Amino acid sequence: MVLSRYLIGTPASPQVVQRYVDAQRVLLPAEADRVTAFVRRHPRCLALLDAAAAPRGTHAPLRRRLLLMATLLEATPEHAARFLPAPGSRLGVLASLGWHGLRGVAMTALGTPLYLWLRAGQANE
Repeated sequence: MVLSRYLIGTPASPQVVQRYVDAQRVLLPAEADRVTAFVRRHPRCLALLDAAAAPRGTHAPLRRRLLLMATLLEATPEHAARFLPAPGSRLGVLASLGWHGLRGVAMTALGTPLYLWLRAGQANE
């Protein structure tokens, strides 16, 4: 599944995928928006669109789906360790924070035009 591969680097087990599908039906019953449909067709754009949707918080449908998958993965013993912080030196933590900050800014800058275009097209439909 695209979401689990994005979040933890590997596909989720069939049990986790089934729990996600069941939870999505109950918690996110609305049809997928244009952004989510685009990610299904072009999974490599997920990181760009996630970064672009981040300023909206958890109101964007794509971010709600990611949060749901992250919650299920974090609560699954086989994947929970990936969400725990790795021990490291202060310098290493600062370097990692700087790298991820720069990467986040770059991804947001690159993904925002695509995200806005997809959202504008959805409003016109």
